[in-house]
Amino acid sequence: VAVERQRCRRQVVAGPGVAEIGLGAVGDPLHRPAQPHGGDAWTASEPSLEGEYGSMCGIIGIIAAGPVTTRLIEGLRRLEYRGYDSAGIATLCDGRIEVRRASGKLDNLAARLAAAPAAGSIGIGHTRWATHGAPTEANAHPHATSRVAVVHNGIIDNFRELRAELVEQGCAFASQTDTEVIPRLIGRYLEFGLNPVDAVATALKRLEGTFAL
Repeated sequence: VAVERQRCRRQVVAGPGVAEIGLGAVGDPLHRPAQPHGGDAWTASEPSLEGEYGSMCGIIGIIAAGPVTTRLIEGLRRLEYRGYDSAGIATLCDGRIEVRRASGKLDNLAARLAAAPAAGSIGIGHTRWATHGAPTEANAHPHATSRVAVVHNGIIDNFRELRAELVEQGCAFASQTDTEVIPRLIGRYLEFGLNPVDAVATALKRLEGTFAL
């Protein structure tokens, strides 16, 4: 699920066995379309929601026929020029969400992956500028539960109220970020019996701010 609440360009790269979605700001003179991985790949970009153009950190998502970890890192490297202080990826492997994160540069994340590989043909990645919480591994994205992984740009204005509510319900938080309330909130709705689409939709109705997920 990709949700945008600011005007941005959605960049799509698709080809045999692979589809990628990367988000970047329109009007950024350094923003360049990603190069195809080979074969009959094509690129397209389109404006999304109404409003002002907004600057964003890097978000990439890949669904492929084979392992995506290397492609996620390659995609994040294309967005390095935008600046960041931490990075991470999450992949789906045999029904498990695997998360790898690191503070600092992408080389640190690559080293982490070399030591602890993450398999899977579906994945998301993120480069982060710290807003809520220091630029540490614990605060890096993605944030995940056993069933939900999220990368997020922007601000959740009412995250303190949502966090307090979730803590009262027994949720344990592992970071200082506003982002972590999102997978925790979706997870609660899944526990209540909602299907994934309805759980995400219900959680989104409670989020206030300007953001992309």
